[in-house]
Amino acid sequence: KVFTNPYSNPAANLYCASHQHPSSHRNHSHCDDYSSTNGDSLMKAKSFFIASLGCAKNSVDSESIASLLERDGFTLVGKPTQAEVLIVNTCGFIQQARQESLEVLRDLAEKKKPGQLLIAAGCFSELYREKLAEEVKGIDGIIGTRRWMDMPDLVRALRSEPGHPRYHLPQSPTIG
Repeated sequence: KVFTNPYSNPAANLYCASHQHPSSHRNHSHCDDYSSTNGDSLMKAKSFFIASLGCAKNSVDSESIASLLERDGFTLVGKPTQAEVLIVNTCGFIQQARQESLEVLRDLAEKKKPGQLLIAAGCFSELYREKLAEEVKGIDGIIGTRRWMDMPDLVRALRSEPGHPRYHLPQSPTIG
């Protein structure tokens, strides 16, 4: 599974998760702008959507996050409207990537349905955690680059205490 979102063109297809189907060896792209009204927009229990922004390292980290969540019983879905857990693996190294990270998170936060969790992961989340918490209302969890392996624990904690946002960063206390 490879998750991509080319930040070279942030206006195009902000929520794309591309992955290789195991039986076909072909790449499939799934994008959604939350405007779907058919059955594809129904949220599935124990499901997640991940948008990976920025560098190739984020794609690798996103694959690892997906593997951990799948081992924990979650299913990857191709559209944010279908997911219980929305994850944005952010990039914070160049201005264009930081801006795209904020735009994607804001858009998902605005369109988040009751019962959905929004988690900001990656280097932008770690480097600019306070800015992120202030500027994007609706984020349930923030996890840093050195803590992505704790994603299943963060998701469990957020699901067990809805409405209590948490930071899961090195030397950063839980909030909420």
